[in-house]
Amino acid sequence: MPPDNPHLLKEAFEQFCEKANLINHPFEQAFFTMTFIPYLQPFQDGNKRTSRLAMNIPLLKNQLAPFSFADLRKRDYMFGMLAFYERGEHQFLANTFVNAYQKAAPRYAALVDYIQQGGVLGMLT
Repeated sequence: MPPDNPHLLKEAFEQFCEKANLINHPFEQAFFTMTFIPYLQPFQDGNKRTSRLAMNIPLLKNQLAPFSFADLRKRDYMFGMLAFYERGEHQFLANTFVNAYQKAAPRYAALVDYIQQGGVLGMLT
């Protein structure tokens, strides 16, 4: 259960920020963010959505493709999150994360190349 005391919640969120900053690997930092924010539930609503956005910060800061949930089956995501929270098993969610990223990153790179070569601008003129 997330803390219902605002002071405890603030302290737990500050601990999250400190721990996240100690993680050097951007993929591990993204995975940590994706799992910890919904676990902590600092917001009344939108915790999973917030974590899915925030997890891209360490990736983008390191010039990596942002994570896309387009290749992540909702069932696998939900099962992985439940296994992580209820049983402390991270492996299924980690594998799901890696597989989805490996599919999405090349498409993102191709899109960036297309844009840099004037693809979008050429379409607009």
